[in-house]
Amino acid sequence: MTTRPDSVDLPPPPDPRALLRAAGLDAKKSWGQNFLHDQRVLASIAAATVRPTPHPVVELGAGLGALTYYLVQHHPLVLAVERDREIAPLLRTSLAWSQALQVREADAAHLDYAALAAELGGPLIVAGNLPYQIGSRILVELADHAPSIVAATVLIQREVAVRLTAAPGSRTYGLLSVLVQRSFTARILRHVPPGAFFPAPKVTSSVVQLERRDPLRAPADDHALVAAARAAFSSRRKTLRNALAVGLDAPPAAIETALRSSAVDPQARAETLDLDAFARLGDALTAAGLLPPASDGTHPVSCRTR
Repeated sequence: MTTRPDSVDLPPPPDPRALLRAAGLDAKKSWGQNFLHDQRVLASIAAATVRPTPHPVVELGAGLGALTYYLVQHHPLVLAVERDREIAPLLRTSLAWSQALQVREADAAHLDYAALAAELGGPLIVAGNLPYQIGSRILVELADHAPSIVAATVLIQREVAVRLTAAPGSRTYGLLSVLVQRSFTARILRHVPPGAFFPAPKVTSSVVQLERRDPLRAPADDHALVAAARAAFSSRRKTLRNALAVGLDAPPAAIETALRSSAVDPQARAETLDLDAFARLGDALTAAGLLPPASDGTHPVSCRTR
């Protein structure tokens, strides 16, 4: 299904430089505003969001509508989320021709995806050029809310993309890898050079596609896996026996018993465990009463995702 008007009537893509200049604005460096303007990359990101069955699309950090321009040509409903109140009106104006577009002034780092899915009529597809400063945080939020999200196609820093797709035992495999991969399979679609942005960042970016793993784990099992992984990576250089003892403030002997019952070597390190091992470990730690309860349905808070 498409909302694309006749090609004769389709206006040209928004020009970030021209829109900012006309409004007397500059990109906000403190907000990590780097506007993607390479039309081939933008079109490819939008094309990667298409599914056989239409889903409402939520675009994170829509900016001046460069990606939105292509998303509304592929999808019947696109909710463009933008927190900058100076450029949100420019977004509305530049894409006023699209009947598929809704613009919402909100912070992409603080969205209730379950509420959005209920409001918009079904599980979501997420897209966006994520700010480098909060990209990892947003990715973990997507993984935490996977029941409401079918898939995501995001543009992120290449270093983060490598961590998302890392395999157990590799140097780049860490907590972020586990937290995202527990909910999604991840693959890098392409790398994007700094010159594709305005202003140009100092790093290379990557387009990553996330596809939800179905079926997802039950909430209690997912909580146990996440809590076990966070504790295991809390002291990355320590053995699991010692890292978990510190991370969970538990007796090392009790930790070792749980590790052995889950068929995980107490002398191993967190970066060697795959998802199944973390799931088994979470179950064993839960059975031993060593994990904090999921009292409010959320996951333990932590900003460290390496």
